[in-house]
Amino acid sequence: MMEQMDPDETYRFSLTGIVGEDITLTGVRDHLLEAGRQQKDAHFVLDSPGGDSGTAVAIFYALREFRFGVFCTIHRAASAGALIAMACTDRAIARNGHIMIHEAGRIAVGNASELRDVADSMEELDDSLAELLAERSGIAIERIRDMMAQESWVDADAALEMRLVSEIAPPADPPPEGPSQSSSRVHFARWAIEAQLRDQDDPSAAAEFRSANLAAAAQMPVLQRAPSTKIALPATLTDRHIDLALEVRRRRREILEHEAQRLSAIQRRSSMAYRPGLPTWTCQDCGAPNTHSPGEGINPSPCFTCLEN
Repeated sequence: MMEQMDPDETYRFSLTGIVGEDITLTGVRDHLLEAGRQQKDAHFVLDSPGGDSGTAVAIFYALREFRFGVFCTIHRAASAGALIAMACTDRAIARNGHIMIHEAGRIAVGNASELRDVADSMEELDDSLAELLAERSGIAIERIRDMMAQESWVDADAALEMRLVSEIAPPADPPPEGPSQSSSRVHFARWAIEAQLRDQDDPSAAAEFRSANLAAAAQMPVLQRAPSTKIALPATLTDRHIDLALEVRRRRREILEHEAQRLSAIQRRSSMAYRPGLPTWTCQDCGAPNTHSPGEGINPSPCFTCLEN
């Protein structure tokens, strides 16, 4: 029984909080190095609502490569936390603990090709997690994928029945947050909005956001603030945070549209040299007279120089 392991024969620690913030690759490596130095198995308590999938993948491989045994007792292993749990040699779950699995999600900006690459990488991550869960549980991978698509919460009895764990441990105290309090939408929204605030180079707003009381997520609304733009936010978030996030999205769209316009103009200019008889015009932005036109009957503003700048 894992909970009856001799403390003198195991190195014990806890991984608590958001993956990528509170739970980091450096922190996990430090624990594993110390366990290896003592020539002991590693045994940790895991209580995580999820977080950054990239960090979770790195931690997964660090745990898998550890030369001694790695055991964990799950209080809460949601999203990226579930991936960390699956790296262990064996797992127990607290009587009031749970595991949550879902499909990967992230914020991405770029052109169509770049976004396809992001989507492909997310699908690969989903496939890897589904294969791992199927391997651990013996459940058909199609059923696992259905569970991930529906964002499935698995309690202790179900986790034992699915063979995701080998035993049920005594209840965690205090009890871990449940689905109503730690929905993946809350944590995905936190990462998304915080990233947008950092992109806008507004550290004070990012700090305000970080200190927002996410425990109020049970009353979290999904706000419709702009056409085709839905943002999931905790009720304690202020209008300033929402407006900042939407402003960042608007600026990103403007930058992408401007870049597309600039590249299109450069391509047209390279194939349309000035020919005598074409109309001349004056740029309405910089006022410079132009002795060439980008095309028959076209009098655009701004000029090519303004577009390039």
